[in-house]
Amino acid sequence: MPFCPNCKFEYKPEVKFCPDCGEALVAELTSQEETEEPINYVQLRRVPSRLYAEMLQEALKKQSIPCLIQAEDAGLMLGTLGTATTLKVVIWVPQKLRAKAEEIAFQILGEI
Repeated sequence: MPFCPNCKFEYKPEVKFCPDCGEALVAELTSQEETEEPINYVQLRRVPSRLYAEMLQEALKKQSIPCLIQAEDAGLMLGTLGTATTLKVVIWVPQKLRAKAEEIAFQILGEI
C-alpha cells in the first residue's frame, strides 16, 4: 500500500498522489519519516469554494506552509470549479504555523 510522505496516511494501491496535499505517494515510509512527530492540523478557515481553497493553498505552499483542503464539493468530480458552493470547503494548517497562515489568508482572501 502506498503512503503519503507528507501526511503519513496509507492509500489504496491505485492511488498515486495524496488527495489532501498533492504529494506523490511512496511505497513505504523511511525510518526518518516514521520517527518524525505527527503534524497537528487545525482549521484555518472555511472558504466559499474549492477554487478559493486552491488559491490559498498555492500561496501557503510558496511560504512553505503545508495545508489540507477538506471539501464536500461535487464540482471536483464533475471537473468544474466555481467561485461558490453550498457545500463545505475548509482549509487546515499545522497548528504551529496557524498565525502566519492567517496573515497570508487575509492578504489573499480578505474577509471572504
